[in-house]
Amino acid sequence: MEKYLKRKNEDDPPPKSKFLRKYNPDFIKYGFVNGGSEAVPRAQCVECGLTLSNEALKPSKLQRHLETKHPTLVGKPVEFFKRKEDGLQMQKRSIVSLTGNSKSALKASYLVARHVAQSKKPFTIAEELVLPAAVDMCREMIGEAAAKKLLTIPLSNDTVNISDSVSQHLSQLAEKFDDYFPEDPREGHMWILDPFSVDPTANDVALPSHLESQLLEVSTDSTLKLQWGKLDLGSFWVAVSKEYPCLALRAVKLLLPFTTTYLCESGFSILATTKTKARNRLRAMLEATLRVSLSPIPPRLDLIVSWQAQVSH
Repeated sequence: MEKYLKRKNEDDPPPKSKFLRKYNPDFIKYGFVNGGSEAVPRAQCVECGLTLSNEALKPSKLQRHLETKHPTLVGKPVEFFKRKEDGLQMQKRSIVSLTGNSKSALKASYLVARHVAQSKKPFTIAEELVLPAAVDMCREMIGEAAAKKLLTIPLSNDTVNISDSVSQHLSQLAEKFDDYFPEDPREGHMWILDPFSVDPTANDVALPSHLESQLLEVSTDSTLKLQWGKLDLGSFWVAVSKEYPCLALRAVKLLLPFTTTYLCESGFSILATTKTKARNRLRAMLEATLRVSLSPIPPRLDLIVSWQAQVSH
């Protein structure tokens, strides 16, 4: 079944049993050059750019294409077709160059957008301030050519606002984390939050038997319950570690990732800075903007640029 589903690459060498025609430089008099590779040559018309199969590398077939598709070129000298060949090669190089430049310009706009989002400034600042300043600096330090190249960077408000793209990327990252860690870390560990209200024999206590017995002792200790009311959660389990080190160590390990509210407080602070009366239209993309502003993880811009290029095609 795989042989029917496998896509055939035209540049792959044909089977050994199949005859492979070679390209003859004299084919230029019919208006054809080698549009394939050295291993698998193919005929390409210098006028319309059409690439034929290897089997078409016959003078009769090339002549027929010239007479039927381009009858006005019949009888033209070889020099004419060679000039056409030079133009075809220049066109190919131009397409490759433009594709590379457009990707670089798009990536540059994303880099600027990330700086704008993390500085909590309006996205319009990229087009109104960042780009003109960069153009002036390049013109003075490097030259006019570099300044003109910077002008190809798309920094309009709609283009610079990559928050949705980066937000989608972070959402996919979160889904991957769910694949790697499908279980809720709180499941079976609710005894850490309140060892005096949880039944050690219940299903939400995931402990080996020797630790279950220690938890039972802790839950029935009245002196520890007094400390529970006076200490915060982390300090309580540090105090318990003197008598029950293994049980306390398991509790502290699970509490360590949640010991600070710094990110939450930073999020509220950035929200107040980002969402102002002057930026009331930001509501629809506020969540995505906050993700870019808060996340220390640099987005994979090369991957985002490649997605954008595929969509544009």
